[in-house]
Amino acid sequence: MLESNPKLMALAHKRFHAVAEEFIAEIEVREGKAFDPIRAKVAITLLAALFAQTLDAYISDERGRALADLYAIALRHAKELLA
Repeated sequence: MLESNPKLMALAHKRFHAVAEEFIAEIEVREGKAFDPIRAKVAITLLAALFAQTLDAYISDERGRALADLYAIALRHAKELLA
């Protein structure tokens, strides 16, 4: 539904960036001098992609698996791909 509605997609994209900036600020506080804004943006974008994939899988999952289980599967695949 989101991808088929350009206005909704643009709004979601705008909201994602606003929330991402909040997370980046929190990451900067946590990491202090070791903070790297590019690394923080990559981390947040990866988490968002994993969550988007998880939601797609959850909606279409005929086995009725829990959202957390599907997220764990997506995360495992991401780790394998990035290893």
